[in-house]
Amino acid sequence: MILSISLHIWDIKVHRSSSNRCCWTKDFHILHSLHKGVAVLYYYFYKRASLRIADPRFYESSPWIQNQFSLP
Repeated sequence: MILSISLHIWDIKVHRSSSNRCCWTKDFHILHSLHKGVAVLYYYFYKRASLRIADPRFYESSPWIQNQFSLP
């Protein structure tokens, strides 16, 4: 989140100071590439967690769950 916010703030500052020309410096390219690499990992783990939560095994009845609910 911090990486994304810093990239977008830097991009906004660069475009406000000179909107007519491209100001992609070497440092900005590095930060942009790092942001995209981290985004791939983030989306992979996000999708994996969503699919695990949707796994039907978690919503089936089992003897262990029945015992947990029947205890006083």
